[in-house]
Amino acid sequence: MSQAIEKPKVDPEALEPVEPYTPNGPDVQKLAPNRDERLFLVLSIFIGVISGLLVVCFRLAINWVQVLTLGSAPHPGQLRLLLVPTVAGVVVAALVQLLFPGARGSGVNQTKAALYIYNGYISFKTVIGKFITSALAIGGGFSLGPEDPSLQIGAGVASMVSRRLRLSRERLRMFAPIGAAAGLAAAFNAPISAILFVVEEVIGNWSAAVLGSIVLAAISSVVVARSFWGSEPMFRIPSVTLQRPGELLAYAALGVVGGVSALIFSRALEFLRPRLRELPRWTQFCQPPLAGLMVGAIGYFGATQVMGPGYGAIDQAMH
Repeated sequence: MSQAIEKPKVDPEALEPVEPYTPNGPDVQKLAPNRDERLFLVLSIFIGVISGLLVVCFRLAINWVQVLTLGSAPHPGQLRLLLVPTVAGVVVAALVQLLFPGARGSGVNQTKAALYIYNGYISFKTVIGKFITSALAIGGGFSLGPEDPSLQIGAGVASMVSRRLRLSRERLRMFAPIGAAAGLAAAFNAPISAILFVVEEVIGNWSAAVLGSIVLAAISSVVVARSFWGSEPMFRIPSVTLQRPGELLAYAALGVVGGVSALIFSRALEFLRPRLRELPRWTQFCQPPLAGLMVGAIGYFGATQVMGPGYGAIDQAMH
């Protein structure tokens, strides 16, 4: 007969207690993607769509102000070329000084400050102020382009969306350049240039995840913009054929002259901006009207091409 197998005796006190399984335990939470990661790519597309719509409205507002104040075809000698930029400068100065102080300055610098100093925070008030004041200034004849404000508007949209969803501080910082790329892509109607500019100028250090989100946001905004404007590029580049190798020297000289001119222009801004800011506060109400009067005088005495973005003059020069 087989002997009965005796079970070993186990001391209950020697056993370690085992925690019951919970679906939200710490191990499962480590493996499962968190809420921010699940929403990251989807929100990039959403931010691109909203930024594209806002940039379209921004460009329409500029055209509306320009046609309403300067007319569809301004020509030298018109008195309104002097009055409109000056009055627009008065209104913009009052709005910036009294209501929207965060809307002043370069959109690129403000976005970089928000990214590296304020953890990607851009207030809704700043976005509204940038939209209104830039539309009035550019439509009123100031020699400015819509790309820089569009970049900050897009970054502001991304900041508001991420704050509304209560994302982490790290995600909030990452969404600001994503929105900036979306706004710039819609303004240029060119996603690749916007992606390269934001990666190089705004972010500096980037990862594959951030780059993928920037690409999604930029393409989404351009799709929205092209549904209103079409797929035509901003500038119609004519066909260029090389007649003789000596032409390459002219292109090289043009690059040197353009680089030096851009450097002088940037240094002049760096020199003037802090000195104008150091003047008494009441003078800051006079600076924009004075600048508008100077631009208007240039247009009044013969060079209306300097007023506004100047896209039409560039396109005519190329053809």
